[in-house]
Amino acid sequence: MDKMRLFVAADIPDDIREALGREMGRCVGCAGLRWVRPSQVHLTLKFLGTMVRKDLQTLADRLEKAAMSHPPMTLTLSGCGAFPSPQRARVFWLGLAGDREEICSLAADIDRRVAGLGVKKEERRFRPHLTLARCRDPQDLRGLLSDWEKWLKGMGAADFQVVGFVLYRSILHPDGPEYIKIEEFRLMGQKRESP
Repeated sequence: MDKMRLFVAADIPDDIREALGREMGRCVGCAGLRWVRPSQVHLTLKFLGTMVRKDLQTLADRLEKAAMSHPPMTLTLSGCGAFPSPQRARVFWLGLAGDREEICSLAADIDRRVAGLGVKKEERRFRPHLTLARCRDPQDLRGLLSDWEKWLKGMGAADFQVVGFVLYRSILHPDGPEYIKIEEFRLMGQKRESP
């Protein structure tokens, strides 16, 4: 097949995925929620949509340039929420703190560099988060959010390093998506010194 559904994401460490998986396992009975597989939890930097195979090398070259321009960064799990609102949620997510300015700058740079390859420019402000569950019909998740806030407080510091990002292919199946790594990019920029 010549067309591929692609996205760019930063992976999170296995120990954090395992901790999330244990807590998600306690919530699998929540009606109406489809939980993301813990092994697939990631920080989406840019959803590219469907692209043709012949554009892959140009895409990789542009992503490489973005990686060379940004330094590694530190993020930490911080709070949780729901899109579009906790009372009528369709997406349940965990927030990220730490080097937010740097991760937002990386996402904006990727967005800018892939424009022109038939990829739609992002109109919404980038909000770094980890999607944990989706709902087909809007749900009131205020109770769930409260439980997860308590869990996050009990977990303590959950810092992790973002040292690169990945170009993924997403193949949709009836039982959920399959993510295949196409190429990894290491962040090679220099950290700016504080004045």
